[in-house]
Amino acid sequence: MGAWGTGVFDSEAALGWFGDLRMSAYPLFAIRLLLDKFAGEGSAGDELLLAATVMAAVAGEVHPKLETDSEYSAWLTEAPFDFDAQLAREMRADLELLVDPNRSRAAEQRLEGEFPAPAWFHEVERVGASLDRVLGRPIGALPRVAVRRHFGTLDSG
Repeated sequence: MGAWGTGVFDSEAALGWFGDLRMSAYPLFAIRLLLDKFAGEGSAGDELLLAATVMAAVAGEVHPKLETDSEYSAWLTEAPFDFDAQLAREMRADLELLVDPNRSRAAEQRLEGEFPAPAWFHEVERVGASLDRVLGRPIGALPRVAVRRHFGTLDSG
């Protein structure tokens, strides 16, 4: 998986994808391809999490790393695309699937990995809440049935 932590920016795959996104002439198309990959394979969870973070940031819900890293903030300031509510809604739905190890290889890998899966699931929930705010939806907890099976609750660890 190439992750060194549980944060949005703690994955080699996600940062690689973000680098490609920043170089893309068609970033919304790159995001669409990522969503299609996730829907087809249940993989690319770290990339999906970062894509959702970027989409929320374009609408004003900026992650601290995007504000404090000059390279990222410069790109975000001049982001070559506008907020796309339809893509954001699809991302939000995919984030709900992302925490279910029965439907997401990314969740399964996190549960089996060396980093605490509950912390990663909290990060998914935080990014989902950012998307909820920009979409104007009420903030609700992600489904936790599959996670409870492994941990009892997200808050226990």
